[in-house]
Amino acid sequence: MPAMGAPGLPLLSRWSESWTFTTELGGRVWHPFVPIAGVAPGPGAQDVLTKPVFQWNGADWATSYEFVLADNDAFTGATTKTLTTTSWVSDTDLGYSTTWYWKVRALSATSESEWSDVGVFTTKAEPVEPTPPVVIQEVPDIIVEVPPVEVPPAVEATPTWALLVIIIIGAVLVVSVIVLILRTRRPI
Repeated sequence: MPAMGAPGLPLLSRWSESWTFTTELGGRVWHPFVPIAGVAPGPGAQDVLTKPVFQWNGADWATSYEFVLADNDAFTGATTKTLTTTSWVSDTDLGYSTTWYWKVRALSATSESEWSDVGVFTTKAEPVEPTPPVVIQEVPDIIVEVPPVEVPPAVEATPTWALLVIIIIGAVLVVSVIVLILRTRRPI
């Protein structure tokens, strides 16, 4: 028997069975690496620091992100982080001249997005010393042995009386020469 409502009101039916469903995050397109301006390291980047900062564009519906980093494209032995931000600074040194692969996906309380494209980059080469280091060696002390100098025995000084005798003889000779000159002088 049909339900009767009050005059002028619509006639209502019984409730149907309950149905449940779940939506996926993939409803809106999310590209964590587009635009490239907010991404680090950029796809194909070279000479990246060995402890880089990873950064990607966020999804407005995500509550967190799953980040994966590996040194191979199969992501075996990968480092996985669950983050609430759109960036992460590597807490380990990634080594010199190594190619790395990384990807990210958005998470919410009820679902997750597909993985992003894979970002590939190479760390910088090991720095080369411009010149070899200067090695300063100690020079040993130079020791020169000098033979002792033989000092001849002291020469005895001429006694004072002998000097006086020589001076007196010299004075007598000078006076004698003067006297001889004066006596032998010819008159002019």
